[in-house]
Amino acid sequence: MTARHLLPPTLVYLALPLVQFATTWLSLPWALAALALLAPPLLVMLRRLPAPSPAQPALTLPPRLSLLLAGSALLLAWIAGIGGYGYQTNDWVKHEALLHDLITRPWPVLYTYYTQPVALVYYIAFYLPAAAVGKLAGTDMAHAALLLWAAAGTWLSLAWCVLLSRRVAFTSALALLWFAGLDWLGLLLRGALGWTPLEAAQWREVEDWSDLLLQFDAPVNSLYWAPQHALVGWLAAALLLYLLQQRATHLYLVPVALTPLWSPFVTVGLLPLLAYGLAQDSLSTPRRAAVWPALRPWFSLPNLGAAALLALMALYYSAKLGPLSPLLVSDLPRGWLPTSIPMSPPRLLAEWLLFALLEIGLWGVALALALRGQARGLLVAAAVGLTLLTLYAVGLNNDLALRGPIPLLFVLVVLTAQAFQSTPARRWPLIALLLLGAITPLTEAVRQIGPLLSARATWPSANIRPGQGIEHLFHDDPVRFSQYVGNVAAPFFRLARSSPTPRPAAPHAYTAYGDQILLSGYQIQPDSGLAPGQTATLTLELHVFTQVIRVNYGLQLQLTARDGTVIWRDEGWPQQRPTSQPVPEIVWFDQRAIPLPNALAPGLYRLELAIVAPDAASPTGGITLPARRLPGDQPLGDLPPIGYLAIGDPLAPDQPLAATPIFGESIALRGISGLPAAPVAPDAPLPITLHWTVRAAPERDLTGFVHLLDASGALVAQWDQPLLGGFIPARLWQPGLAITDIYPLTLPAAPGRYTLVAGLYDPADGQRLPVAGGGDSVPLGTVTIAP
Repeated sequence: MTARHLLPPTLVYLALPLVQFATTWLSLPWALAALALLAPPLLVMLRRLPAPSPAQPALTLPPRLSLLLAGSALLLAWIAGIGGYGYQTNDWVKHEALLHDLITRPWPVLYTYYTQPVALVYYIAFYLPAAAVGKLAGTDMAHAALLLWAAAGTWLSLAWCVLLSRRVAFTSALALLWFAGLDWLGLLLRGALGWTPLEAAQWREVEDWSDLLLQFDAPVNSLYWAPQHALVGWLAAALLLYLLQQRATHLYLVPVALTPLWSPFVTVGLLPLLAYGLAQDSLSTPRRAAVWPALRPWFSLPNLGAAALLALMALYYSAKLGPLSPLLVSDLPRGWLPTSIPMSPPRLLAEWLLFALLEIGLWGVALALALRGQARGLLVAAAVGLTLLTLYAVGLNNDLALRGPIPLLFVLVVLTAQAFQSTPARRWPLIALLLLGAITPLTEAVRQIGPLLSARATWPSANIRPGQGIEHLFHDDPVRFSQYVGNVAAPFFRLARSSPTPRPAAPHAYTAYGDQILLSGYQIQPDSGLAPGQTATLTLELHVFTQVIRVNYGLQLQLTARDGTVIWRDEGWPQQRPTSQPVPEIVWFDQRAIPLPNALAPGLYRLELAIVAPDAASPTGGITLPARRLPGDQPLGDLPPIGYLAIGDPLAPDQPLAATPIFGESIALRGISGLPAAPVAPDAPLPITLHWTVRAAPERDLTGFVHLLDASGALVAQWDQPLLGGFIPARLWQPGLAITDIYPLTLPAAPGRYTLVAGLYDPADGQRLPVAGGGDSVPLGTVTIAP
């Protein structure tokens, strides 16, 4: 098997998820356009590569070595826990949640986050083939497919490593398995310098030795934690190295275009290799000649098609820019390293130099002494690229510096394997570095294999409940959830196929304040039997939709009677402390005591809440954040109602109904009061009291009516009014709420026997709520008007 034989399976491996994405995420015209862009580069890549020259014949991978590499790949994938058959690192909690969503939800995947629709916008290529298997055959088969898929990618990577090293031996593959920086030495030096105390726990994750949010994972360790980045980083780097060796400039962009759906960080990590290819072409052109003939292959049809694919993926990820929904704002941490790390400049420089020395410098010097020609140029490109990736931080864990180096580290692995063929004086320093660095992957391997030998070990992903996906995993962590989603109104989704409606969330009413804070709910203790003279305890649950609050917000709370009288009022910071805390917060639990006056009349009282931001220019010293209702995005005013207190026992009806009618499955009529048993005078007032009970919060406000009908069914008198007079919006009603409303009818002048009926309707369209059992109103009894 030669490199030319590896090309087709590698291209299929990288391109298959893109084909799935194009045919399932995009509408038919755009899917055909994407496939038309993808096909020519791949076909040209297979047919127009230069043949191996006699001076550099193609190497052949013997069948026995190929089988050994395949077995090693399967063993690695199993040890990595891929598919759940081996021990899984903590990151597999989110891997499993994402795979679950891709299996169980229609594509494109949509979520409902606090009633707001958002779309999955993430690097999902690694999961798509297994998810397709899962849709057809179930989750268990999806896990088996994921294990085999990862093993296949690992085998291809090991095979490329051997062939590119130009030394057909298993020791070339060992370079990929053992390569690492001198992390343990960094840990010891930082302890000796007094920068951090040495602890035994640090040796379990020795790569995380720096305080700079910088970490270069050993290649094989990347497979344990992030195979979606590792496999594409290795394979795309292998393809690009092969093309650079062949000087196939007309195809340089093709491997890069296959990576964004797998890992945009790997795409960035490949740019230094492209820059090397551009420099190689430019320097090979005599100064007296025009530069254009050397650069013209860059504008080949395959490269242009690849550039168009990159533009499509850029449009996909642009859905993550700006507001993701009315609540979620893209809050991706990013910035130059000095501004991202709270550390003095001298200390920061010293730690950065130590990191660069142990992760890049020692390897770079040793390889520079052992390599010649094109290999040394590739070394410079990789070293410069790795250095630049340490200067700018992106992501909560600086994923750019964590995953971007993967293809460049693969280049160092290949160069190390090539350098094994140099003289012993130049080879032994590299072997020493390889053996010393191998402490890192061996430490990780022990941690991966150890649980497999223990009957009591459990995997982190076992903590995922059945049916739990990304939406459930990060429901209370908007900063992390925002890393997975984008705006459904972004331009990309205008190209998408007819998107399915997001799954309806459980009925719930939220109040959003500005674009940062949301009232998720509240509790009253005691939750029943409140009486005048008692003290109620109110607990608010406020969710924060930004990483760090930088101003001190204040709460304004009050309890209001139906006539507008303020019974209680309180102001202060949430949780009785400033909100501008130096650490990120997700939820505020604010607790207040509400003393109820002894003379308070039984009934319902409305809770109101405003959130105020300080503003010196405001006459009151603050600006009330605009409040709106979710779902529906309805404005709620400056002091919106958030709930109610029920004081005392509800009034009992004089005439309970024998069969309790239920309106629209949400409201029941318990009975009435005020229905006269004897004849009444003409034109007399007739106040009828209806006693309602809430079974489930209705989706909209409702109006109740009492109608008086004559013998022919004609309407002769009526009174319609919102339930509770609109005092407490229907979205806030809790099951069990007792509503008592008076309907002050005026009787007609004509004597006779009349029928009284009642019902409910939606004031927006006049549509009556159906009554269980049939009809849209219920008879309450008869009224006789005396002559």
